[in-house]
Amino acid sequence: EVTEDGSIIEDEDGDGHTVDDGDCDDGDAAVHPQATEICDGIDQNCDGIADDGFTDTDGDKQMDCVDEDDDNDGVPDSRDLCPTGITNWKSDKSTDIDGDGCMDSAEDESVPNALLNTITGSAFTTLMAASVGILLVAAAVMARRSRSISPRTYSDGTLEVESTMSETGSLEVQQEGEKEDGVRKLSDIGYSPEVAKAILDAEEEARRRRN
Repeated sequence: EVTEDGSIIEDEDGDGHTVDDGDCDDGDAAVHPQATEICDGIDQNCDGIADDGFTDTDGDKQMDCVDEDDDNDGVPDSRDLCPTGITNWKSDKSTDIDGDGCMDSAEDESVPNALLNTITGSAFTTLMAASVGILLVAAAVMARRSRSISPRTYSDGTLEVESTMSETGSLEVQQEGEKEDGVRKLSDIGYSPEVAKAILDAEEEARRRRN
């Protein structure tokens, strides 16, 4: 290009624009003031803004087409299931338990599956196994206590209630002083105090008649 004073201004890339008339990269013919902007991180139209006119979801001045984390949650778009969802939050175990880039409390529909994966994790499984073991031991103790009183049939068809204090010994309920203990033990296996007392009274009356 020849100026009015006769000097020559070079257009090195041959795009019809020189540095003097606004070509911001005279070494690239695709870059000049009349060029169409494309989203590639380069300012094609020389207005001072790269990729202007394109979407910048998280407002970090990197357009989505070149931003590797469009919502700025710390999860790359390549594995983010909600890449343009809620912006400027951080994905961690407290907000995104399955690490899929979707906030659990607002946009993640797969949270139940994530929780299931957590529940089947080794630490949780160990805790649950220990709890079940404790419950089984407690159940065994209760079952033994329930068997500590069992009915026995006499030859005349009446029943005697015995209070077994150990696996090898038993104590017959015969005296009035033992009646209270018998009522308590019968109550432990489900009888009401009134019914327990009536059972013991009936057994004692039957023994008296035999004697």
